[in-house]
Amino acid sequence: MISQEKIRPPVRRGFTVIELLVVISIIGVLSSVIMVSVSAARDKARVAAGQKFAGHIYRGFGDQVISHFNFDDDVGSTITDQSIKRNNGSFDTAATPSSVAFSNFTPQSGTGQSLFIETFGTRNRALITPISDLQLTSGGTISIWTNPSNITSTRYLVNKSANSDCVNTNASRYFLRLIPVSGVNGVLQLGINSDSATYVSSSIPLVQDKWQHVAVTFNGQARRMYINGNEVASLSGSLSNPNGSVSSESCVFIGQNYAGYIDDVQIFKTAITAADIRQIYAEGAAKHSLASTE
Repeated sequence: MISQEKIRPPVRRGFTVIELLVVISIIGVLSSVIMVSVSAARDKARVAAGQKFAGHIYRGFGDQVISHFNFDDDVGSTITDQSIKRNNGSFDTAATPSSVAFSNFTPQSGTGQSLFIETFGTRNRALITPISDLQLTSGGTISIWTNPSNITSTRYLVNKSANSDCVNTNASRYFLRLIPVSGVNGVLQLGINSDSATYVSSSIPLVQDKWQHVAVTFNGQARRMYINGNEVASLSGSLSNPNGSVSSESCVFIGQNYAGYIDDVQIFKTAITAADIRQIYAEGAAKHSLASTE
């Protein structure tokens, strides 16, 4: 007869607490490695999109681009012109220390660098070295990515001084600015030769703390305004171009009395097409973590 002890089923031993903790730790380490790899791949994709964007600008417009500042490789106080003009600029020498800087994007905003103005002020701005092409006397295009942190007062994205120096800005040959409306919103406005009767203002407001692409084109027949690739305002007729009588030594200012981020500032010496504006927006949207609607 077989005893009861010999037919008793074997006892199965489970995992100990220490073994479970080791397995959990290994899984955690592997997960971290995977997440880092995915994040790096996304960053590379965004950088590649930005490079493709810059390549499109150079191939498509050539010498029509007279200024292009993407701030990605800038250090110190110099802003580097990526166009064939190589017309670099700098921070205003009278800017409040540390109020104007190059800032890395946050993961929610994209990759690379942008121009960051922490506190608004008349001299907290960047200057583009004066050249005659920036007069835009035959028309032009201004394209900018903006992420304002404060629109409680008039904020200038770009303005060309009417004075023959790089200090005073009592009047402008041309400007692109934000006018405050209803709390945290602002209306985009284009002005030429301080002729208020021909100012063009957006019908769609811009908001604070969000990346938005804005562009304006103008010549002697029409002025057009775009937000995120879509035309939002226009004016047609017999229109003046910026007055070129002032010395070409007057500066173009970026971010005067502005607070927030500015990126990919481009100035063309012709009025480019609506299709070109949509293409610029679509290719820049990847860098700024926005989905193109086109």
